[in-house]
Amino acid sequence: MVVIAALLFVLVVGLAAALAGATVYYVRVLRPRLAAPSAMSEAQPRVERDPVDAVVEELNVLARLREQGVLTAREFSTKKGELLQRI
Repeated sequence: MVVIAALLFVLVVGLAAALAGATVYYVRVLRPRLAAPSAMSEAQPRVERDPVDAVVEELNVLARLREQGVLTAREFSTKKGELLQRI
């Protein structure tokens, strides 16, 4: 019984460490990329796209990030509102 409890404890600590790492990655890497235009997109010549298509594409990316647990529902809703105001 003690061995099982110890294994569960190690599992919970490992999951907590993984979640903390994912949170740090989101805060330092992903959130700034969502907030600012990427340097890669600025280096490429701009092709005129339908604004609605661009917003839909960004919403799909945000939805995937929300499904993966990178974005909270609140962050998704906030960014979704900002994107929909562009249309």
